[in-house]
Amino acid sequence: MEIWDRLHSPSIHQAQSLLLMAHYHIQTGHFGRAYMLVGMTARSTTALRLNYERPELDFVAQETRRRLVWSLTSIDSYFSVGLPEHETISYANIYQRLPCSEEEFREGIAQPTAVQDNGQAKTNPVNNPNPLAAFIEVGKIMRDVMRLTRQLAISDAPLLELPGLVQNIQNDLWRLHADLELDAHFAISETISPQEMKGSRWFLRYLLASLCWHQVHCDLYRIFLPGYSEAVSKIILDMTDAVFREHAVDMCHIHVRKIHIILAGVLQHIDVPILSLYVAICAYQAARLSLFLPSLPGPRAQIAAQNAVSDATTALCVLQKFFSDTVFAQDIIADLQDLIESSALSESGPYQYGQLAVHSLIKQANFVDDGYEA
Repeated sequence: MEIWDRLHSPSIHQAQSLLLMAHYHIQTGHFGRAYMLVGMTARSTTALRLNYERPELDFVAQETRRRLVWSLTSIDSYFSVGLPEHETISYANIYQRLPCSEEEFREGIAQPTAVQDNGQAKTNPVNNPNPLAAFIEVGKIMRDVMRLTRQLAISDAPLLELPGLVQNIQNDLWRLHADLELDAHFAISETISPQEMKGSRWFLRYLLASLCWHQVHCDLYRIFLPGYSEAVSKIILDMTDAVFREHAVDMCHIHVRKIHIILAGVLQHIDVPILSLYVAICAYQAARLSLFLPSLPGPRAQIAAQNAVSDATTALCVLQKFFSDTVFAQDIIADLQDLIESSALSESGPYQYGQLAVHSLIKQANFVDDGYEA
């Protein structure tokens, strides 16, 4: 009650409490409450101008502000799914550096940070792995991809610059890959890496960073798969170079397979701690893609067909093992079971701009438009 009584006078501790409450309601299935609380948290954050750097503060105080702001962006993967109207806080309105590594935060001392050509700080100090910052950066790229997908969903006009836009996003992914490998010695693209990191207390962050890096590739290239629900219109697809379309199919094959290898590795470990809900989203989306790929012509089709049901079953096992008691995952578990049983993806039509994914908490919140009562 104290939080509600003091809503007009926000504090960083109050904003942290609101965000924790939102996460609690997500876990317990009260998605409508969570959605509204996240909005209140964002209002408190911007009211306090936590989205701006405060160099006069000590290191721990600055880092605490950063982590709260960036936490708001990560929760958007459950709500907005690329829709700006459901966005918690825009990346364009954040003028904070990315979070530092846990070692720095624990010691309370900032380490020297490399600077990019644009003058902004790079993700990782030299030789200091930072999977939290890597996950945030991949999340930003993923949101860009979802926005592109939704914009293309309402366009039937040929888009000659589309391959160039995709290549720019791919360059961002490889740039992040290079930064992590060269500066932090974390091979985000290696499927064995998260398992090797098992001894680390930050294993889950390494796991998320790797899964996200591969998943965003799938999100980026699946729009060129004819017949897939997220695919661009036939007009746009026909105007896209055939070689590029074949490359997109190959990229989907490569990265979805690596996701399933990672998931299989996680499944083998009995003592894996509680997983992020995003792992459930990733497992579901990867399984959908795996079941669809064999329907496409090409040299990889036979191999994809052999692996499809097996990979989708692995994803389902991950969902059942780690998320069977989570309200959030019930719909995607049921949907994936149906898809595997039919051994074919039954599409419901082309992707729509405002369409909400089955795992979207906005959809599961079941908000009702009562405008007819006005």
